[in-house]
Amino acid sequence: ELAELVRLAARSRAEASAVARREGHLSLRREAAAARAALTDAGARVRLELPPGPLDDEAGDVLAAVLREAANNVLRHAVPRHCEITVTVEGDTARLCVRNDGADAADARPTRTGGGLANLAARAHAVGGTLTAEATGAGWFVLLAEIPLRTPGKTGMFASHATDSPEARRP
Repeated sequence: ELAELVRLAARSRAEASAVARREGHLSLRREAAAARAALTDAGARVRLELPPGPLDDEAGDVLAAVLREAANNVLRHAVPRHCEITVTVEGDTARLCVRNDGADAADARPTRTGGGLANLAARAHAVGGTLTAEATGAGWFVLLAEIPLRTPGKTGMFASHATDSPEARRP
């Protein structure tokens, strides 16, 4: 578990630097696969649902960064048994929803000083999107990011592709 978190942190740092230099784009699919692997390794059953087609670069970059931070937060602030990661596209909006159990309500406040969620909310807002995060009760936490799509031809309703993790390996 710790080795996976160290690898995820190193990759996050490298990709954040690349984005800052605009040398490359984050991959939502790669982030989704990494999140699923890390959460599954932590013992969670993961349901992952992604649209089959690509998102435009701006929406894809923002949602990939949000997903990375969301997965890190789930691992840092929860002991998840279940996590659902869903990306949908409706009209000209891409939505990422990350929902997990095992959240500690005291740790689930997105307005905490210096939190990554506040930075992600600002990044979403900068491209005309929104980000909300809240504890919904009984240990569940939901993060929702909505980002407008800018590229013609990469909008509309996509059928989703769902994949689930194997049974959790929690004793």
